[in-house]
Amino acid sequence: MDGSEALSALREELRGLIHVRREVGPVPLDTFFKEAAALARTVGVPEVRERLLAVGIEARELDKLPVALRAAQEAQAAWMVVKGRSYSNTLVELIAQAYRERGDLLAVARFHLRSDRTKVETLGAIAEGNGLDDLIQDLFALWHLIEQNADAFARDRTFDAPARAQGARQLAERLQQTQTEELFDTLQRGLRDQRDRAYTLLSRLVREIRITGRYAFRGDPTMMSRFSSAYAIARGRKRRRTARMDQEEGTPANRVAPADPSPTEG
Repeated sequence: MDGSEALSALREELRGLIHVRREVGPVPLDTFFKEAAALARTVGVPEVRERLLAVGIEARELDKLPVALRAAQEAQAAWMVVKGRSYSNTLVELIAQAYRERGDLLAVARFHLRSDRTKVETLGAIAEGNGLDDLIQDLFALWHLIEQNADAFARDRTFDAPARAQGARQLAERLQQTQTEELFDTLQRGLRDQRDRAYTLLSRLVREIRITGRYAFRGDPTMMSRFSSAYAIARGRKRRRTARMDQEEGTPANRVAPADPSPTEG
């Protein structure tokens, strides 16, 4: 399930959220996503999953975590494309189409070119791009890659490599042509709201699983640490260390006492 599918799967739940968080934090979003991904891997271990289920968390909450993570990442990527500006309806449709095409072409190319390490690395670099400019370049790159390796796709009767490669090129060119159209802020607001809702859902889910995990493994400090934010812990330690140093610098032993006032004469 890719990000778009994850957003579709959670659409009704996202729409029904109340008290949506409109600010991200205190953990930076990239770090939060990495920690959520690590948490998903942890709860995916059968023994860990069984321990969590044994203390009462529902299986659907654990199963929802990777879906919610992909949805939040996709929502963030879509928001970043239009952050600070908005696009015409034509460009909106093209962007959505381009993301779908990019994702499908990446999946096909990864499968058929999986034995070529250099091409796998190239595909990895393409997948890392964010923003509209990167999206356009990714489509051009996929066009070249598929055309130049057409033989690798020849046995796949479900994939017309020449046609899809040309389609990627044409889509990239249309994006370039439409990019300068008059922009609207409606899309921007909608994608920001989608990002906020996806982030809210993911953060609530992460919090509930972490609380449950720390309880379930309360006798195992190592396992308990896997249900906490390493970033938040490090930040808290730094804040406490700073406060302690400030306190030590302000103690009477380290502070010069003011001179006694002169006795009143007479």
